[in-house]
Amino acid sequence: MKNPLFLMIVILITSLSYGQNSIQEPLPKADVTQSEIQADTVQFSFTSNYYIDAYKAPMLEGRMLNRYSEIIDIQIDPETQVVTFKTLTVGSNEFLEKFVKHFKYSGYEIH
Repeated sequence: MKNPLFLMIVILITSLSYGQNSIQEPLPKADVTQSEIQADTVQFSFTSNYYIDAYKAPMLEGRMLNRYSEIIDIQIDPETQVVTFKTLTVGSNEFLEKFVKHFKYSGYEIH
């Protein structure tokens, strides 16, 4: 019969070492600029928190338009990594919160 104390120590050491490897730094907040396009439309811009290759930018724009019905228009500049999109003013802050999380941010600050 195996020693239960030895087994518990092995499990404890394994779980502690696993926990140390899975610790992650908190995600940053996106620095967002906002401009009103029309009375009912707003535009937001921020820098992506992960690199977007030039050949992937158009595909990502298309996926974002299909995935998020709130987006009216979107451009991703692969040189500057700036994401610019237009949405309706109504509900825009709630959508912005959800959208920046897609780009690996914990939230946003408007500047």
